Amino acid sequence: MSECPEVPIPDKPTRYIEGKGDCIAPDHSHDSFDSSKHKNWLLNSAGLGIYAHGRVHQEGDRAIFVGDLIHKRGYLATDDLLKMEEQSLESMGDPLVTNSKMGRLLALVLLPAMNTANGEGVLIGYYDGGVVSYDTFKAPRETRHDGEGVVLQKGWDTQRLVNHLLNTVSAVAQNAVALLPRDHFFRSFYGLHFLTITLGDGSFKPENTNLLSQGVQPLLDMDASAELEGAACGCWTRGHRLLATFGFIRDESMAVLPMARGMVSLNQATTFTEDRTPRATWEGAWVPDHYVRGIHKFETVGVRPTEHSFGFIASDRDKELYFASVEPNLKRDIRDDVEIPIEWDFETRQISAPSTNQLLKLSEGFLEGKFDDSSHGVRVFVRSDRHTEWVLWKEFNPCDHALEPGEQLQRHEHLGQPTADAREATWFQFRVEGVGFAEIQNFFADISTTSTKAGRSHCVAVGSNPVNPLKFNSQPIETRWPKL
Repeated sequence: MSECPEVPIPDKPTRYIEGKGDCIAPDHSHDSFDSSKHKNWLLNSAGLGIYAHGRVHQEGDRAIFVGDLIHKRGYLATDDLLKMEEQSLESMGDPLVTNSKMGRLLALVLLPAMNTANGEGVLIGYYDGGVVSYDTFKAPRETRHDGEGVVLQKGWDTQRLVNHLLNTVSAVAQNAVALLPRDHFFRSFYGLHFLTITLGDGSFKPENTNLLSQGVQPLLDMDASAELEGAACGCWTRGHRLLATFGFIRDESMAVLPMARGMVSLNQATTFTEDRTPRATWEGAWVPDHYVRGIHKFETVGVRPTEHSFGFIASDRDKELYFASVEPNLKRDIRDDVEIPIEWDFETRQISAPSTNQLLKLSEGFLEGKFDDSSHGVRVFVRSDRHTEWVLWKEFNPCDHALEPGEQLQRHEHLGQPTADAREATWFQFRVEGVGFAEIQNFFADISTTSTKAGRSHCVAVGSNPVNPLKFNSQPIETRWPKL
C-alpha cells in the first residue's frame, strides 16, 4: 500500500487522503502508543473551546475543530484528550463549518438532553448572526472501506452534523448564556429568552418578540447595545430564580469587558396553583451596595447546587475580586465579616378614578409589616397627575424596642393625611422605601371619589429625572440614610 499524499492547509492540522484502502498515512499516530509519533495536537491559536461528549471542541479559522476521544487507547492514556489526530484524517470528517454570514462565534454551550447516555445533547453555537447546533454525539466517527472501496462503516463525513437554528436572535456575549436543567436562558439585543421556547414550532411570534422579559424590559432597555458584550445570565437552582445583569459601565483598569451594576430576577415559583403549577413573577432589580464596583459573571461552584454554591464574581472599588454567594435567608449582606444593611424600595401601580370625569381623594393610609431592626427607617411617598414628583407622605422608624435573638418587630403604622397638594387627583401612585430587613404585609390607602372634574383643567410640570433603579450602587447608603 502506498503512502497517502500530504495536503497542507494553512493554520490547520496536516490532512491526509485516506480511507479507500489504497494508501496509508506515513508514521501516523492514530493507532500508535508511541507518543513521539504524535503529529497533531490541539490548536494553539484557537478561540472559544469546550469539552463535550468526551472530546475538546475548538474554534479555529472559520470552523469548529473536534479533538480525539478521551481514553481511546485505554483509560491509562490520558494524553488522547490533547490530540487532534482524528481531525487530520479525511475518513474522520471535515471540521464543522457554518456559513460565513453568521459572523463571530460568541458562545459555545451544551444543550441538556434527557434519554441520552450522558444527559447532554447538541452543542449550541451562538454567533453574531444567529444560533447553530453541532451534533458530535455520534458514533462511529470514522468511515471505513474494504479493499474494494465498499463502505463498511459510515462515519461523520457521511452525515450532516451542523444545523442552523435561528437567524435573528442570539446571545450577546460568552457569559450571557445560563445553563438550565433542560434549556438555555440567554440575553439577546432584544431581551431575555429561553432557547427551546424561541425555537418552538407553530408560534406566530417572530424570534425577536418571543421574549419573557416584558416585566423588566424598561430596565434592560437602559443598556446601550455596545455595552452588552459584558452581559451575564445565571440560574440559581436552589432559589428557583433566573438572573440577568444590566446597567453596564466600563472601567478598563478593572476589566476588559463592561461590568454590570445590577441584575433582574425572575422568581419561577413565587406561589403555586391548586394543582401545584408554579407561578412566575419578575421581582424587579437586585442592586449591590455602593462599594461593589461591578458584576462580571454568575458562577456555580461544584457539581450539585448546594448552600453557598451559586453567586457572582464582582470587583470592588479597591479593584479586589470577590465571589459573592447568593443566600436565601440572610437579613444583611456580609463582606469581610462586616454586616451591611440591605436597602430596598417598591412602587405600586397607578390607582385611577373609575370614570374620566371624576376626581379621587386620598384621606389616610396605613402600613403593616415585620422589621428586623428598630434603628432603620421607612419612608412612604405619593405622587399623582396633579403632582408628578414623589412627595414624602411619612417617615418613621419601625419602633423603639429591644430585640432578643430571633425576634422581629411587628409594626402597624398609621400614615395620616398627605400634604394638601397630594390629596386630590385623577390617579395616585405610592412608593415605599427603607433600609434593613422588612416584610411588608399590608399597605392600605383610603381613596374615595370626591367630585367631577367637568370643565376643570390643569397643567403641571413633569419631571425628567425618574428614580434611578441603580441608586443603591451609585451613591453610598449614608447619602440617603444619614442617620445610619
